[in-house]
Formats: sequence, C-alpha cells, structure tokens
Amino acid sequence: MNKFNIPTEIVNIIENYAYEPKRYSVFEGDNIYDYLETANEHDIVSYETNNQMGCVDYEVVVNEDGEKEFKVIWSMEDEC
Repeated sequence: MNKFNIPTEIVNIIENYAYEPKRYSVFEGDNIYDYLETANEHDIVSYETNNQMGCVDYEVVVNEDGEKEFKVIWSMEDEC
C-alpha cells in the first residue's frame, strides 16, 4: 500500500494510463535497434538522416511474441 491506501492494482492501472511516451532522436550512422533495449512500449524514436527524405518516426510496439519492434508512424514520404 502507498500513503493514500490505494490498492496496488489501481496504482498500476493509473501508472500505465498516465505514462507519457519518451522521444528519442537517432542520427544517421547510429544503430536505431539499440533503442529497442532502452525504450518502453509507445515511446517514439525519430530517425534523422542527412537526406530529408529518409527521416522516419517510429513507435515502439510489442508484437504477439512479446518482443519489441518498430512501427512506422510518420515518414517524409508521407508528406509527398
């Protein structure tokens, strides 16, 4: 229990829904897959390339096997 005597299950639900995704910036030449280890589900990883057309925003998602992977949520190609 916490200082307000809220049941642990309720606290866990609140923490899950109150989570604000973190944003990571990865630049060309860095390994984007290194961020799968540190990022949480729903975090956003922005891959910045030297070529504007290669810029992509990914959301970290968990697949049906329980493994983290990237899902494209925006790319510069979407703007063209």
